[in-house]
Amino acid sequence: MSSEYRELIDTLNNLNNLTNAQTTTVAAMLGFIMALAFAWYVLTVIASWRIIEKAGDKGWKALIPFYNIYILYKIAGVKNWFWPFLGATLVVSIVTSIPDVSAKMAIGIVNPGIVILLLACAVVCIIAQVKYSINMAKAFGKDSGFAVGLFFLQPIFEMILGFGKAKYNKKFLEESKKEE
Repeated sequence: MSSEYRELIDTLNNLNNLTNAQTTTVAAMLGFIMALAFAWYVLTVIASWRIIEKAGDKGWKALIPFYNIYILYKIAGVKNWFWPFLGATLVVSIVTSIPDVSAKMAIGIVNPGIVILLLACAVVCIIAQVKYSINMAKAFGKDSGFAVGLFFLQPIFEMILGFGKAKYNKKFLEESKKEE
């Protein structure tokens, strides 16, 4: 067993030696972080709901995981990019959840084939998100600067679209179909 792997195991074992005060502090911090994450999630769902309604669809579709992303891609006129995006995301999730692979990745030992697969998935996701960001900005009459913001800070810029005064251009979807 390599020394890095042994260090990782020792670090994990030391977590079992926390005092009650330390355990309580860690639990409180995790609870606070989870509460913030839940509040953030609720805000993003509400923003997605509003975006979907502005586009003339039923807002409840924002509540269904994966389907909500498909609907947003459809609104942006790039629904065909949803499937490669979803596939790449699932591949990354599956590969990185394999215990042997994730443990080796944690200490820097990775099979080159896995690295290439994960990089290919990242490229697919980036291309899909760039297309989504540009088209979603155009669909709501925003410029390329907004598209950059949507790419890098998607939840915040989707909140701006959802809660702001931006209106969806219903003709945009027809125009984007002609471009495909």
